[in-house]
Amino acid sequence: MRRKRIHCANFVELVTDHLEGALSSRDRNAFEEHLRVCPPCANYLDQMRRTVATLATLFRRAQ
Repeated sequence: MRRKRIHCANFVELVTDHLEGALSSRDRNAFEEHLRVCPPCANYLDQMRRTVATLATLFRRAQ
């Protein structure tokens, strides 16, 4: 079986599914491989994780 490769634009589209644990194993492997070789996308993922965590904190405080 050929390995699936993704590019930065595809990576960005998959971030939400990754954070929700909704990627297929093939997509997850391609996502993680891209993450290892692309520092800008690793940074983007880190920023998205921080954003989600901050919003969750704000939401809990607002309740």
